[in-house]
Amino acid sequence: MRKGFRFTIDSTIPPRGGSSSSSAIVVLAGAAIRTVNNIEFQADQLARESSKAEWYAGTRGGALDHTAICISKRWHAIALSYSDNTREQVPLPGEDYRWVTFFTHEADKGREVMLEYNERAAVSRLMIPVMLGKPVLEEARSLPEAVSLDQFAVLHPDAFHQCEKLFPALVRDRRSKMMKLRNRALHHFSETERVSAAVRLLRNNLNVDQEETARELGRLIDQSHASLRDLYDVSNKEVESLREILVSDPAVYGSRPMGGGFGGNILALIRSDDVEKVIDRVEAQYYGPRGRNCRTERAVMVSTPGDGLSETRI
Repeated sequence: MRKGFRFTIDSTIPPRGGSSSSSAIVVLAGAAIRTVNNIEFQADQLARESSKAEWYAGTRGGALDHTAICISKRWHAIALSYSDNTREQVPLPGEDYRWVTFFTHEADKGREVMLEYNERAAVSRLMIPVMLGKPVLEEARSLPEAVSLDQFAVLHPDAFHQCEKLFPALVRDRRSKMMKLRNRALHHFSETERVSAAVRLLRNNLNVDQEETARELGRLIDQSHASLRDLYDVSNKEVESLREILVSDPAVYGSRPMGGGFGGNILALIRSDDVEKVIDRVEAQYYGPRGRNCRTERAVMVSTPGDGLSETRI
């Protein structure tokens, strides 16, 4: 890199809300650096390298957010499979529906919560694959309820050494802590089944009644939330309070937290004609009683699926 530049950022993405604000900055910075220095790049390459940059900063996440930011297509969702490195654009319900985010509170990104994120990453990436016979839901039920890193080191020393390299802070601070294993695996495998069901549903989206598609998609979204709450333990009281208001409204098809959880945004699929009425109801029952105004603080965002990374000449 030979050229530096002044970098001005303008964004409507709420920070610490689980809506990929940090990933958006990383991707944008990577694209700007390459553009200023005349370095050619492909969207897939930028997504992979952006994900690696977040690992360098200490966040042990994946590349899903970065990939979505780079290759999104208007009115479509991206079905990603990291097991065989495939992706597919599938059509979403159209103009009669909106994706709306409701901000609860900033998700804590401090050290303890970062360790919670990384604990789940270590369990998912290393411990479950090593301890599971077959990667299927039925086998996950036979896993131990929990295991500590000390126990894991005795059972699987090679995998533990890899964990030491990838998650040094976790190994240093939580060696003796019992880490939930069975519930995490049950969440992952049931979520995989829900994603597969959603992809099958959306592939046929243009050939069936859109209302039927929205209702079935909402049902899967609600199931995902229950799994995140009960098996993955990333919900909290504020998220549940806001979501109770949403699920009681017939215009809301489904809702769940975004991102890593522990606060942030709740994503809801809502009928277009009823969006303002739902927002008014959430304002009256959730934001207002807490001394907040969702419109002045821009806590609610009404979105339509759009294209990914692009360049604008000004």
